[in-house]
Amino acid sequence: MGSHVLHLRLHADPAVLGYPVEARFRLGVPHRELAPAIRLLAGEPALRHLVVTSGATSLLGCSGHRDTRDFQEFAARVFPRLRGVTSTETALLMRTYRRAGFTSGGG
Repeated sequence: MGSHVLHLRLHADPAVLGYPVEARFRLGVPHRELAPAIRLLAGEPALRHLVVTSGATSLLGCSGHRDTRDFQEFAARVFPRLRGVTSTETALLMRTYRRAGFTSGGG
């Protein structure tokens, strides 16, 4: 039975907090390596969101960075430490139009 707890979250534009570069990544990780990969990634301060997914990749992560170099350093430091990765796909977010129910006024 669920705990019936209400979780409130504050959603702020990461740029306001000093992290204007946002990235999404998908990783193909074998099931036997998922738990260690999750532990390693979850310990990274840049990580904002991490989920196990179905489909061609098994992990989807979202991270925030001070600049593109910060993201490059994150990827070069973290991804090689993950065992058994079969695929990696990364993308920097260019412009956000909707976040946590709020639509951006920019065009």
